[in-house]
This record gives sequence, structure tokens and C-alpha cells, in this order.
Amino acid sequence: MSVGQLIRKYRNKQGLSQIQLAAKTGLTQKTISQFESDDMESRDSLVRIAEALVAPEILTAAIRGSVLMQRALQMMGYDSSHDEIESLVQMAQQEIDGLRQNLEHEPRAAKLHAERLADLAQALQLLIPIMSKTP
Repeated sequence: MSVGQLIRKYRNKQGLSQIQLAAKTGLTQKTISQFESDDMESRDSLVRIAEALVAPEILTAAIRGSVLMQRALQMMGYDSSHDEIESLVQMAQQEIDGLRQNLEHEPRAAKLHAERLADLAQALQLLIPIMSKTP
């Protein structure tokens, strides 16, 4: 299911119109419509929508859909059966270890570890505020 489909699913499940969700998030109805059509990719707005709908699945789908995150997760053998946050933290630790090992003698390899670490940090920034609010 795409991010837009998930937003529509949760909005409809809660009986909200696009206008009502817009009011709840401080966004415009047009922005909500663009997200539901998968035509919008604003991280801050997406977090607002996911928080308003109490739907971490929206952020998880967005993260998995991100080209950078998809590459990083695939390269590291991400197993979707694990808890998302714990998996991301473990992967980040692996990248930190790789960065330390390569920093002095392999600057190119160190740079790749740093880039993947940045991708993972972004994923965690998106997930943690939502996951901490779910029961």
C-alpha cells in the first residue's frame, strides 16, 4: 500500500474529511489531497499527518519507499519481521562500527558508512515521535 493509500485509509477509518484532517494538522486540504495522490513528499507534513491519525504505518511506508532508505536497508539485509526502530538502531550501530574501522585507512568506505548512517538517522527521526505515542 502506498503512503497516499495509507493516509486515505486511516482518514476514512476515523471518519475524517480531507478538510477536517487539514484542520487537525494545520495543513491545507490541497496538501492532504496531494499526499493521498502520492504527489507530495514533505517530511514535516507527513509527520503531522501520521501523528494526527496516530498511524506509524504511514511513516514506515514512507521510509521504506524512500530511495535512500531502501538502498541502505537492502544493503544491510533488513528483515521486515523485526521491530522497525530496534532494527534501525542495530543497523546504525553497524554503520558506526564500520565508520570507526575505516576512518583512518579507507576514507571512501568510511564515507559510505557515514552516508548510510545519515539515512538511518533520518528514518529514526521520523519513526521515534510516532512510535512513542502508540499504545
